[in-house]
Amino acid sequence: MTYYRASLFYLSFSDSRKQDAYQCFKRCFNSYYQDTNLIYLSITYKSAKLPAVSIPYTDATKTLLVIGGFDSFMEELVNWFYPLQSQIKMNFLLFDGPGQGSVPFQHLYFESDYEKVVTTILDYTHLEEVDAIGISWGLFCPSVSSL
Repeated sequence: MTYYRASLFYLSFSDSRKQDAYQCFKRCFNSYYQDTNLIYLSITYKSAKLPAVSIPYTDATKTLLVIGGFDSFMEELVNWFYPLQSQIKMNFLLFDGPGQGSVPFQHLYFESDYEKVVTTILDYTHLEEVDAIGISWGLFCPSVSSL
């Protein structure tokens, strides 16, 4: 899975091998996590479908919204956060927004008003309050904290 993910960083979206590498990466991810409690979501935003994954934790009362960086993929962040869940004891919600992960395959790129993306995610999941963490570029998540 790591090798496919690494190749995605170097391939341009105009290179047909990028889509193939992503599909291989996704197949490996799905195979590894097939017997887990991951809940996959597809959230309509403008002309695209934003992929998201919810990772519920039994009896959790809080949700951690994980906002990835410019070149991140939701799946790689699942690899980081899933093992931490038993220590943190929160639900996790991760997603790829415009310009992230597989979303550019749908011709939707970064937007300066990212709070609209986060609002769409929260509205879809009916979450009124979340804690948020930003990874790399996602560190700008505090700008959406007032939503």
